[in-house]
Amino acid sequence: MDTNPSFFQPVEKIYDGARWKTSSGFAINDENGDFTLRKTLHLRTMEANGKAQYSYIRVPQDNTDARRLIDAQQGMFRFNNDELTLKYEGYDGESWVQFATSNGKTTLEELHVEGDITSRGNVDLCNNCLDDFRVRGQGLFDCDVSIQGDITAQGNGSVFGDVVLNTNIIDTTDVRGKLIGHGDGEFQRSLTIGRVGFRNKFIVNCPSFLMEDVDIGRGTEDKLTVYSVAEFAHFTDFKSDVTIGTSISNELIVNSTAKFLGHVQLGDPAGGTNLDIFSNSTFLDDVYFQKNVTVGSDAGDLLNVNSTCNILNDAVIGTQKDNKLEVH
Repeated sequence: MDTNPSFFQPVEKIYDGARWKTSSGFAINDENGDFTLRKTLHLRTMEANGKAQYSYIRVPQDNTDARRLIDAQQGMFRFNNDELTLKYEGYDGESWVQFATSNGKTTLEELHVEGDITSRGNVDLCNNCLDDFRVRGQGLFDCDVSIQGDITAQGNGSVFGDVVLNTNIIDTTDVRGKLIGHGDGEFQRSLTIGRVGFRNKFIVNCPSFLMEDVDIGRGTEDKLTVYSVAEFAHFTDFKSDVTIGTSISNELIVNSTAKFLGHVQLGDPAGGTNLDIFSNSTFLDDVYFQKNVTVGSDAGDLLNVNSTCNILNDAVIGTQKDNKLEVH
């Protein structure tokens, strides 16, 4: 019996005529008491109970090429120490697959999880832009999310926090379905809604505030159609034709000062429309009436002209002999 103090307990040894060997088949290091077995050890159950500096189990490790030398059987596991891999992997009966690990850099070739996943570090999903990342259930993001590539959404999506779409002026956000926002939306780049040549619609069912310049239409073939009350609280510049109303029953009501700096046509050249003025009117420059003008509706109404009046053509005053022209 060898009672070397480095051993956990005395070890039985047999002298082979040259040196003392353990009778169990293990090679023992007499300096530290470690056991070494270079053959297969079959166990019913293995349980490790190390504590502190002994609380670990080390598994074999080698690179990916070494796997070809293994007579792989279901249930085997190892550590792949390739410089770009560094992963735990097991043989499932058909191929070597990676174990899911945490708290470090991990590259997963395939991951099947039946329960929750919690990551306390960075997670890289997919190797390149050709790989797919699919979420078949609900996805909740409690913090900022930065997406540096294209986004394709084929179903409904709900975002309850701030969203920044595109940080590069050449990027494009293409929405082919419904886009519903329950909070404030801010577009800091150009926004194109609909495709040219298609009858697309942009529907706003709540108050909308446009804080900067707004261009509507790109040419005379484009239209802005307003079917409800429209209020312009500040200066509005219409650079193309504007049609207000669809019939003579529609009204344009202007409750503030209106300036027309270019040519203004009131009425239809073909006739049948009137210009009715029920309040005081001031004309500060030349006025040309190319159709009939009726001032007042009865004898109590007055036409006051406080400046020089030039009548350049025939003038008919009155419609019957009872009418008068008084000059004071």
